[in-house]
Amino acid sequence: MPRVSERQRLLGEIIDILAVAILEEDDEEELYDLGCDDMLTALLLLVESRRYLEEHARLPMSIEFRESGFQSLSPKQFRQMTRVSHTSFLRIVSDIENHGIFQNNSACRQAPVWLQLAVALDRLGNYDNGLWGIGQGTCALYTTRVLLALKDLAAKYVVWPDNAGRLSTSHRMAQKGFRGCVGFIDATTFPLSEKPAVNGECYFDRKHRYSFAKTIGELLRFTPDGQVPVLTVPSLKEFRIQIRKKEDVERITLWLTGCVVLHNMLIDFADEWTEEYKSDGESESDDDESQTNIHTDEDDFVFRRELKRRAIRKAREYGGILWARDQREYT
Repeated sequence: MPRVSERQRLLGEIIDILAVAILEEDDEEELYDLGCDDMLTALLLLVESRRYLEEHARLPMSIEFRESGFQSLSPKQFRQMTRVSHTSFLRIVSDIENHGIFQNNSACRQAPVWLQLAVALDRLGNYDNGLWGIGQGTCALYTTRVLLALKDLAAKYVVWPDNAGRLSTSHRMAQKGFRGCVGFIDATTFPLSEKPAVNGECYFDRKHRYSFAKTIGELLRFTPDGQVPVLTVPSLKEFRIQIRKKEDVERITLWLTGCVVLHNMLIDFADEWTEEYKSDGESESDDDESQTNIHTDEDDFVFRRELKRRAIRKAREYGGILWARDQREYT
């Protein structure tokens, strides 16, 4: 089901209110009267003329962003970039900062663990590294270190339920009519951008894609065999790696394992992803009619009448306010 952005939601509410106001008008003569719904008309036109409800602030780049910009991000910007909250970010840093991968005896000290984690989390959701002002190789190195540290936490976060957990699940399932059931499992696939060079046909799935598969538990937790999604990781939508040798499989497995551990960590941290943290530009699905300027006639009466007809038509569509009112009348 397509995600409804804040802008689309606001447009729907305005149209619903406008449709109700139109139906309360006594006769067509009132169409000439700008009346109380004039403000709604102006608001509708204003919202439709803007792609975003809020101005997008330009982020500082490179060194300036690393030194001050990242720390000053708003909670919404922070989650859009890292896919976690400030609190969860600090807890992850605390869990991995003492890992040996971040320790070295050379004269050249490593970057702070928080910076390496921030770069890695950003890279899990994006394919560029220009924002941080570091080289592609350095970005990949930071990501690998973080994923290795997360992998070593798998024994703590990627586990089957203990006796108490299984008993709780069994009791909950019994209430639903599944006595003795300790949960459900399902599988999810992670597509590959290219057919593997070796035994490629073995990766071909029922959806006619080349992919990996992992098992998901009833509580949307990944099981040790390899739930989703508290953590939204766009890079898992497609791995941009062609499998040519064993090392390529290990890279994909490491990437996937790190995301699995991170996902289960966030469940334990009660850090829930909500759609409101996505920008209005993601998955925008306004229809063509709403993207065009509907005021094409200089005659205000013709324009106003067309606007009202459109409001009523929208409100009578499935799920609209007039559709819901008709359903109540029939029942």
